[in-house]
Amino acid sequence: MAKEGSMKMDVENGPMDTDQMDCDSQRQDIVRIVVISDTHGLHDKLRLPRGDVLVHCGDFADRGSVADIRAFRDWFQSQKSRYSDLVVIAGNHDRDLKRPDAIDLRAEFSLPGSTIHFLEDQHLVCAGGRLHIFGASWGTCDSDSFEDLDLTEGNSSNADGIDLLLSHIPPYWPGRTSTVRRGSLSLAKVIFQKRIPICCGGHLHWARGAVRYKARHGCVPQSTWFINAASKFPSSRDPQPDDGGVFPPVVIDYNVQERKVAWVDGFDKFWRKDIPKPFSFAVDRWECS
Repeated sequence: MAKEGSMKMDVENGPMDTDQMDCDSQRQDIVRIVVISDTHGLHDKLRLPRGDVLVHCGDFADRGSVADIRAFRDWFQSQKSRYSDLVVIAGNHDRDLKRPDAIDLRAEFSLPGSTIHFLEDQHLVCAGGRLHIFGASWGTCDSDSFEDLDLTEGNSSNADGIDLLLSHIPPYWPGRTSTVRRGSLSLAKVIFQKRIPICCGGHLHWARGAVRYKARHGCVPQSTWFINAASKFPSSRDPQPDDGGVFPPVVIDYNVQERKVAWVDGFDKFWRKDIPKPFSFAVDRWECS
């Protein structure tokens, strides 16, 4: 599933057994989410494991290439036999950089017979009603207007709210990204205030990795994960002959009943944090009565 050197992690107990991971993925309370991002036309170099939901967090094209967009769209649609749902959001490279409105991405992903969910500041309940996703548009990312989003849509089968927020740009990670380097502080605030268990994105290739911020005892969710799943190697890293210039996909086993991440696979970098002390606004939000 993952290339040598990547990390399969039981988030409570450390390195995991792959057979156990495969067994757990068959449980009804587990949704397996396979996440890729920033492929920039290299999608066909990826080796994807099976799962429930396949997600792309933007920059499937390079510099607004229509040929890239259509090649990715056709490849992504071809994965339908392996996943119940295909979900994609746009990044900054998925548009004509000189004429940002020249490409109608919604039309590109809405051809007859398409089963791809292209989200632009929209909610999606998928995986048989078990998983609630919100996908931010590139416009929201570009304007850093996450605090203006309507994240309150209710659904009787998923009353606890959003499980997974997709954003091409990552939230601000203390010690890892900065607002100067496009880590969004407003996105981090929204995630903590709305108690969203997972945020997946990319954009900053050098910041690929995962961090878990743990909540106070008794809170639900028990933790929030920031995951950067950028697939293409950053320019500072020399590709190896057998990797095609891409990292392995990120695989998340998410317990929908407990609203927590059970397994993470695909990283050679993994961080854990206790209660997010750098976020004074978040600590108060996470104190449960």
